Amino acid sequence: RFCLRPVPGRCRRADGAARPPRPRPPRARPVPGKAAYPDRFSDIRLADWLLDFYRNVLRHRPSSAGARIEALRRALCKDRRELEVRDFGAGAGDRPGKARRLTIGEIAGRSGRRRRSGELLYRLCRHYRPQRCLELGANLGLSTLYQLQGLPAESRFISIEGAESLAKLARTHCARFDFQPEILTGASEAFATRVFPSAPAREDLS
Repeated sequence: RFCLRPVPGRCRRADGAARPPRPRPPRARPVPGKAAYPDRFSDIRLADWLLDFYRNVLRHRPSSAGARIEALRRALCKDRRELEVRDFGAGAGDRPGKARRLTIGEIAGRSGRRRRSGELLYRLCRHYRPQRCLELGANLGLSTLYQLQGLPAESRFISIEGAESLAKLARTHCARFDFQPEILTGASEAFATRVFPSAPAREDLS
């Protein structure tokens, strides 16, 4: 534990008077889904759900599927081929769609889910067995593979990737594992009405 002590001379004004404490903004309190939507979760006891989530999803147990995907990641980290990547995600800042040249090894090392979070996605999909999944940003397809390994065969999986070069590699990597997910190319907003026909307009979400 750390003990924060005031530094002499810094808590007083030039005239020697004590400075008033700075006002702190109110902290937003998280609202559980059961409290926000009681009608949708009326048949779920929160304590039972949390215990089930901890036992079957949160506890980290390495899987054989993760070992195969991490072997692919290690091979990609050694790949020195260059790609032109157009970034439409958070890394683009105020210039969405800007192009950069990166090696496959740099992309595999800097981005993409690591094994611990990838295994969490795998256990989420395996335990809850969703019928539809949407991923924003396929990258090299590593997190895509973690999710596909846990999904039922009849589930529909859609991934949207802004860079065509990355989408092509993601499809190739998924094909190695005998998966053929829908990987769409372009900015995520362009596919909003196609993937979710009843989705609200962007200005309605602000």
